[in-house]
Amino acid sequence: MGRSIAPGTGRSEERRRSTGDQSMEHYALGPWAIEYVKSVLKAGNTLSVLQLEVWSTFRNPSVYLPKGLDQERMKCLNVGGIASLRESERCLAETFGEYLGSSPDRCVFLEDWNARPGDPYLTRTGTRYLVYENEVYHVLQGRNPSHEESIRCIRVAHSFRFVCAFSMLSSKLLPENGGAVSLGVLREVARNTQYLAVDAYDGEAFVVVSTCPEDMRGEVVR
Repeated sequence: MGRSIAPGTGRSEERRRSTGDQSMEHYALGPWAIEYVKSVLKAGNTLSVLQLEVWSTFRNPSVYLPKGLDQERMKCLNVGGIASLRESERCLAETFGEYLGSSPDRCVFLEDWNARPGDPYLTRTGTRYLVYENEVYHVLQGRNPSHEESIRCIRVAHSFRFVCAFSMLSSKLLPENGGAVSLGVLREVARNTQYLAVDAYDGEAFVVVSTCPEDMRGEVVR
């Protein structure tokens, strides 16, 4: 997910992405960003609540924003007018590809805060989705999701809020498209989550946090 050269200072990481309209830079954020992520999760669906139950804290908050941005401006996580959503989506989609491409036992779960099981539009989105009770989750899994598929998932799931989990989980635990998952499966998704992304800056960008050091993570759940 990237190496920060100055964690928590607001200084930029070495990795940059030029994606058309803006040159985007990867910035490490301070502990105030972790509190923001927790506040988003508290208002989320079941998977968000489970993340807070499993993880007592998060680490290494970061975000892609336009190059040369004022550091004080980054602290206003609820205020927009800071970035192009289109460019932020591209950066997140590329992050999906990097994460999923390294192992077949990785998935991205995206909460859809607007959709409900049985909504007719779900069959037209072209995304893979799963349901838990009255909730809908869009899922990416497999080594080579196309950039277009990742963008589509982000846009379908991004309503008035956005939460997604990067998790180690065998595809054997997940049903076919449109199928139902149990609370136990969602708990395993949370327990094996390595990173979380939530929307920030009035939905114009995405803050990413890690859950715990590599040596504390369990084996992939099969």
